[in-house]
Amino acid sequence: MAGPCGDTFGKSYPSSGSLVKGNTYTVHLYIKSNTGSNKNGWVQVIINGTTVLDKSIRWTTNDAQRLINRLSFHNFRGGKDVAVWGSSQTSYIYFDDLVVNKIQ
Repeated sequence: MAGPCGDTFGKSYPSSGSLVKGNTYTVHLYIKSNTGSNKNGWVQVIINGTTVLDKSIRWTTNDAQRLINRLSFHNFRGGKDVAVWGSSQTSYIYFDDLVVNKIQ
């Protein structure tokens, strides 16, 4: 489901409510590129053992853009409208035990 801040695939975690301050969340993200124009790519997101997204996908039909040759790690706490999503205080997110594996 495309929105103003990207595609949500119609999913969210938790399914209702919000993340709990002070809790630790374990997130697994699996990505596989598709071949040709096939819809045989894959995206899977598991948070604290709950499968949030498990879907075949066609990332691109452009062979020059198909290979995953870099990883960019970002977090995003808001939306495009600062008046709506802005924060009146400084907030922090801590990441620990970040692991990246290339699966052959």
